[in-house]
Amino acid sequence: ISCRNAEIAGKANLPASAPAGLKFGILYTTESEVTYGAATAVEATMYDDTKRYTIVTGVLEPETKYYYRSYIAEGATVTYGDTKSFTTLAVSSMIKTEDATDIEAAVATLHAVLDLTDCKYDAIEYGFNLTPDGGSSTAIKADNLSNQAFSVKAEGLAHEKAYEVTAYVTLDGRTYTAEKKSFSTQPIQAGVVLNDATDITKYKATLSGKLNVESQGTFTKTATLYYSATATASDALVAQGTSISLTLNEADGTFSETLTDLTPETAYHYAVVATVDGVIFTSEVKRFSTKEYPAVDM
Repeated sequence: ISCRNAEIAGKANLPASAPAGLKFGILYTTESEVTYGAATAVEATMYDDTKRYTIVTGVLEPETKYYYRSYIAEGATVTYGDTKSFTTLAVSSMIKTEDATDIEAAVATLHAVLDLTDCKYDAIEYGFNLTPDGGSSTAIKADNLSNQAFSVKAEGLAHEKAYEVTAYVTLDGRTYTAEKKSFSTQPIQAGVVLNDATDITKYKATLSGKLNVESQGTFTKTATLYYSATATASDALVAQGTSISLTLNEADGTFSETLTDLTPETAYHYAVVATVDGVIFTSEVKRFSTKEYPAVDM
């Protein structure tokens, strides 16, 4: 017995010379009265020398009580065996949603158990329905069923977001869903590393650094450099300083920008403000001074 099938055994006690046109097999139904014509009839087509047979039912409903009995039909005359019953298993005996693992800001690994023991089917599809809080459900198919388990790495998730996940299996067009599990993604882990200024002259300086994104996933990233000869704090640099949009190296997040037309013998403060999927990360404020004019002998 599974949640959608059962095997039923029976035996037809027939005379030595059974008449032509005689049929035998099993009947099953959810009604306690099991009669030929009102119940599902499955004729035995394979049996041993003693007319003992085993028949697999069609698709049944989970967690449902079924009544069954054997029959022998000869024209309009039907002989019945004793009525017995069984109850199909719950869907949870076949598929279960497990806790998500490896949860980060934009990714999580979804897990499920799928036990198809004794389940008969021709076509199968399985996976997860993933639903963000306040959003629409997305189906994610899986194809790695092994040892009664499968998993999927869900990507492109929203950071710091609650999700509900439900495992499903579709057998021959009929879908069964497990109980829901929930998880929440993590905040984005990132930071800006700012290097000391290099190649400083009277009028120029090169500023460089790196946007480190420790969270797994694909994110939208931008970075802006702010510098000023008067502002010294990060808020003031953003409000009053000169801004330059930086080009981030796609591979490692590094950046480099050479400032020109600076004033000699002047102290400058600078900082970088980066956004990762809308989350702001600000570097420390650093300082450099341009070179002096060369001394002139009189």
